[in-house]
Amino acid sequence: MKKKLNILFFLSIIFLHGCGFEPIFSSKNINNEKLISINEVNFINYSDLNNSFLRKFRYFQRDKENFKKFNLTLDINETKKIISKNKLGDPETFNIEIIVDVLILNTENNILNSRTIRKNKNYNNLDNKFDLKQEENIIKNNIVGEIVDEIINTMFSI
Repeated sequence: MKKKLNILFFLSIIFLHGCGFEPIFSSKNINNEKLISINEVNFINYSDLNNSFLRKFRYFQRDKENFKKFNLTLDINETKKIISKNKLGDPETFNIEIIVDVLILNTENNILNSRTIRKNKNYNNLDNKFDLKQEENIIKNNIVGEIVDEIINTMFSI
């Protein structure tokens, strides 16, 4: 069994190396005029998701001279709704929606782009409330990642 796992591991390394896999935002894929840096990220209101956004943007907070520099202002709103209930009135399905109003500014704080990004996800209720909270956190983190990807793609297109 262990021998099969070693062979499978070895073959997967060979195939992944040979397939030409590169990260999406790799600096090799982008010419020097398209490299971006985020100077500041400001939040209009407090949300539990602020730290998640800051963690995701940390990769793009570089201080290089030849990078296009941006400032961001984010207004984050999060809602959790009950979508369906059972016969007893207990919730069965929830929906988490995250709405982010994004202002992309240059270093002189002139507005370059303004947009609203809206993402939501449905999920089922769990008997164990700890597991339910963990699943909600995972869903929120995934949605934040999708929103950050959209913001970064918008910044690349400016």
